Amino acid sequence: MTEFFGNIKEELKRKDIYVFTPKGDVIELPSGSTPVDFAYKIHSWIGQHAVYARINGQLMSVKTVLNYGDCVEIDTEENARP
Repeated sequence: MTEFFGNIKEELKRKDIYVFTPKGDVIELPSGSTPVDFAYKIHSWIGQHAVYARINGQLMSVKTVLNYGDCVEIDTEENARP
């Protein structure tokens, strides 16, 4: 029985998450993704120039792990590099 629940727990960890753009578009990402992953999914230029993120309206690091249902906005700077 313990093995069964262990397998379910591992399967749930691998599930994709769905986050939203400020316009309400749904973006599918692997569990454990960060705003940088989100940025690259939107466009490679945004990923390359991401400086920080707003997650559910709060300023956060681009290294923050995203959760299912988060609304993510990426702020960029022309001279920023990963």
